[in-house]
Amino acid sequence: MASSDSDAAFQQQLQELQKFTACDVSDALLRVQTTPSGTLPRAGFLADILPITPNARKIVAPASTLKYISKLPSDALPTPAPLPEGHPSAVPKDKHWVDMTPAGTIVVIESPANAHAASIGGLMSKRMAYNGVLGCVVSGRFRDLAEQRTSGIEIWAAGRSSVATGAEAKVWGRDCEVEVAGVKIKPGDVVVADGSEGCVVVVPRELLGSVLEVIGGLVEADDKVMEALGKGMTVKEAFARFRGGQ
Repeated sequence: MASSDSDAAFQQQLQELQKFTACDVSDALLRVQTTPSGTLPRAGFLADILPITPNARKIVAPASTLKYISKLPSDALPTPAPLPEGHPSAVPKDKHWVDMTPAGTIVVIESPANAHAASIGGLMSKRMAYNGVLGCVVSGRFRDLAEQRTSGIEIWAAGRSSVATGAEAKVWGRDCEVEVAGVKIKPGDVVVADGSEGCVVVVPRELLGSVLEVIGGLVEADDKVMEALGKGMTVKEAFARFRGGQ
């Protein structure tokens, strides 16, 4: 019962966050971004990750993760040691990672740095859509543009490619911590992929409650500033009156 209640509360939090834009979320994270491991880089913003599906919606969902590593490691691009068979994050030898993607999540993929091959193609997106995945955020490149646009899920990526993943990369693990645009993301962290803003922001799960506590007040203050500016008030005065000078 406790687990069920916790899941219901989390879903309610996601619905509440859905009301706000990616910019609102980043503003809130700037207020509460100190985590047990330090300060959250760039208020959770994943720089240079853009929507490639047309008319991208706003999706708010927990992250499931996948980490690729280079097939050609070097001193400049070292790779972690392979995960032992049976490790919770290892993909079993008799399975493909995409068949294990959980419904209701946004799959976040870490690509090898400077990879030119795609980390996601049309076949992978089609399977994720069948599984009930809501979207996919890729730190690197994608391919099969026409197929991606009709796959049924939202795709966000940093660039394009014609080359399949296997030319340069291989799966290291799933449901593990990944890094995209300098932001570390854990399974269960909340991804806000906002098509209207063209931005992706990640909220660490442990900060979700704090974000929801402050975000409404920040948006209300900005609304008052906007109204005041429309009536001729200076930014200096409006900020002092409604945003505490910030």
